[in-house]
Amino acid sequence: MKNAFIALSVVLASSVFAAPHHSEISVKLVPERREYIVGERIRAIVDVANSSAESIDVGKPGSADILRIEVFRARDMASRDRVGKKPLVAPFVLHSSEGQKLETFIGDHFALHDPVRYLARAVLVHGSSRYESSLVSFDIVPGMTVGRAMQMFSNRPGLKRTFELVYWMRGQREHLFLKASDEGGRVWRTTDLGALLRITDPKISVMPNGEVVVLH
Repeated sequence: MKNAFIALSVVLASSVFAAPHHSEISVKLVPERREYIVGERIRAIVDVANSSAESIDVGKPGSADILRIEVFRARDMASRDRVGKKPLVAPFVLHSSEGQKLETFIGDHFALHDPVRYLARAVLVHGSSRYESSLVSFDIVPGMTVGRAMQMFSNRPGLKRTFELVYWMRGQREHLFLKASDEGGRVWRTTDLGALLRITDPKISVMPNGEVVVLH
């Protein structure tokens, strides 16, 4: 019986050490939407909570703490390269038992112009540890075209800029968007023009002075 008691004690002790360890630092990435039009800003919130006894300091000169965002194309998990070196979020300090929600615009830091599904996660590097959020998905979509106009530039021969009106469901309503892209591949920022009114078809035109007019 004594040997059986010792064996049972060893099993119980092993179970205790094998129990899941809950991280003292948690990171979440929450996109504002699940679908974005090509060229639209991709707003998301990075939610960081610090339950450890240490402080987290991201953005301070000399600090080793780093916040990253990693983006992958969903169909093959090919990673997307970051564009530029602007900070992903504003600098922040989290003391023990503090949390903070930080705004970021993923499309400002990654060239996500292909209309496909993407996966993204936030990663906090603190000390020798890496704390990851779960992967979240969002789609880049082209929208449904309802109007198009071309702009030429007298001072830049060969440059052609296409303006396009597209619509897509946003919430419970169809929204109208204005897209712009250059023939060389540059994509300009897409603008949400609000709910689409079906009384008359929206129209777009480019004036001789270069002004773009949308009747909506």
